[in-house]
Amino acid sequence: KNKLPQYSLFFIIHLPAMADQIIPPDAIDDSDQDAYDDTPTFIDMSSAVEVAVPDGDAPMDDDNDEVDAGNDRDDMGDDHQQEHLPDQSKATFPSHSDAVYAIATHYDPTSHTLTIASGGGDDRAYLHYVTSQATGSSDSTTQVTKTVPLSHPHTDSISCVSLNLDMKPQAHLVAVGSYDGAIVVYDCSAADTAGALVQTLE
Repeated sequence: KNKLPQYSLFFIIHLPAMADQIIPPDAIDDSDQDAYDDTPTFIDMSSAVEVAVPDGDAPMDDDNDEVDAGNDRDDMGDDHQQEHLPDQSKATFPSHSDAVYAIATHYDPTSHTLTIASGGGDDRAYLHYVTSQATGSSDSTTQVTKTVPLSHPHTDSISCVSLNLDMKPQAHLVAVGSYDGAIVVYDCSAADTAGALVQTLE
């Protein structure tokens, strides 16, 4: 490792001839001049001294804190997993094999049918129907579900779906848009024609 030399800077002050009368030579104390050493000194690595830090004064270990925090989160996760919440859903459609990115719904009070269009990261779109039907008792109903897969072979995730069931007397249609650039229109009526391809826009 390169060492930088030390330099001394001297100033020469010229005093007039009257300086000896102003400051007598005997008034100058030069006894401390020998206390200063003009020879530069350097500290090298061989002069370094290792200082031991007592255990009580040791800095905190951040890694241990992270491990403790992770254990706390795991304990909390175990507590949450042990809590069994009741399933209050009215219907479940396990059609998609990946995340669901888009959904649209419409309820027809005349037929008591809920129409659901869904699309997801599995490049698939579906129509789902939930119909409430009365049973023998006047106060009880049962729900009938049906799922219709939409046929277009998309090559990327479904990004949006839209229903036009409120626009009467037009046909009941659903439009499905995908990241592959295709917009596909289907019949979404609850009849047997549900899911029939109407038009493809690419």
